[in-house]
Amino acid sequence: MAEVEGLADSIRPVLSAPDAITALDEFAAHLGRLRQRVRPIAAAIQRQRRSDPDFAAHREVIAHDQRRICRHLVEALHRESLLAQSWTVADATDMLWALMSHDLMDNLMINCGWSISKYVDHLSDLLRAVFVIEAAWDHR
Repeated sequence: MAEVEGLADSIRPVLSAPDAITALDEFAAHLGRLRQRVRPIAAAIQRQRRSDPDFAAHREVIAHDQRRICRHLVEALHRESLLAQSWTVADATDMLWALMSHDLMDNLMINCGWSISKYVDHLSDLLRAVFVIEAAWDHR
């Protein structure tokens, strides 16, 4: 699925961003690009993981990769002295990973009728407001 849906191409701008805030923006765009396409498969994995050990193991691999990317983003903010003071690297990583939830995207896009563009713009704003020191908010 990762190959077919172009995961590597989608995540590349996140990993090669010139700074941490741009990386956060690219991460929001990545989620908007990819999540809509993989939603049905992700939902099936989520449903089956509680009763099927193979699905559970696969979900753990996915979660590990997602958390690795989240930690990369948070560590970049920390290195650049941009991580809001209320966060530790570990807690910010946990929260960023939780904000990747398919339920969040589904609630906004399906239940509230948001477009991908609106989702990406507002998610980017949310990530900045939550994780970036206030003095750096006007980066965009």
